[in-house]
Amino acid sequence: MFSVKADAAWYRWLHLWSGSGTRIAEMATHFAPVFRTPLTDMQGGLLTHQRARKCADFEMRAMECLEAYGVQKGRTRCVDYLDDLRECAFQTKQLARVSAMRHERHRQWLMGERSSKDRYAPAPQADGF
Repeated sequence: MFSVKADAAWYRWLHLWSGSGTRIAEMATHFAPVFRTPLTDMQGGLLTHQRARKCADFEMRAMECLEAYGVQKGRTRCVDYLDDLRECAFQTKQLARVSAMRHERHRQWLMGERSSKDRYAPAPQADGF
């Protein structure tokens, strides 16, 4: 059972996914269970990026910065760390880059600069690295 603050945090997560730009640090401070039990302590790791090696370092840097400056001042001082964590977790720039390349190839194909056979790069060999 979660508190009212946790329900508000859940809606903030939904707004983050929709692109409203809510800060991760703001959401992390409001998400807490009503009663702490061994079960809630065991499930606490599910809400972090520490299990995946990909974003664990970014999250540790961001949380250490927030711990050093506090959440209020950390929102301005730790922006770079939080942006790195957000990019690692949601890959917005990477997906935008892939989308832009795909649209450019499609535009070139429509304008006749690329043939249908040359529209995409050939796939690599099955066991090739």
